[in-house]
Amino acid sequence: MKLQAKLIEKYFPEKEVQPPTRGNNTKKVDDSQRTAAIIAAITEFNKNKS
Repeated sequence: MKLQAKLIEKYFPEKEVQPPTRGNNTKKVDDSQRTAAIIAAITEFNKNKS
């Protein structure tokens, strides 16, 4: 699990939060895209490990 955390931080670092321009939806979209990328990376990692 520690290796996965290191890989996630290396390839998917948290973005610096910028002030929203048109409401709060921007941060929610960024968070959901980051979450989706992390899930995809873990899935790919587990698939390659098998």
